[in-house]
Amino acid sequence: MPEVRAQPIQRQELLKKSVADIFDDVQKSTVLHRKNALALRKIQERCSMNGEQAFNKAILEMVPKILSVKKKEPCVDRTIKFLGAFIQYTSEKGNSIVLPSGEC
Repeated sequence: MPEVRAQPIQRQELLKKSVADIFDDVQKSTVLHRKNALALRKIQERCSMNGEQAFNKAILEMVPKILSVKKKEPCVDRTIKFLGAFIQYTSEKGNSIVLPSGEC
């Protein structure tokens, strides 16, 4: 039986949920930031096979929600630290994305 591929809307919703789950997780503690940065990078790599626009859109939907909090909140601070850790991890790995064929 041929493999059934998810429709683009379903993939986009799955991507948004995966990114939202990671952002939800990083608000709780900084202990797993490196693990979550790796998970987010894997999502980014899968998305790069089909263009990174979907990944970038999912991330950019989260950032304004974080930055809109006016008072200093520990969960916001942890999320911003995570974004820094993700950017650092991504820059350490460089732009080399090598994965077997997959979809975002």
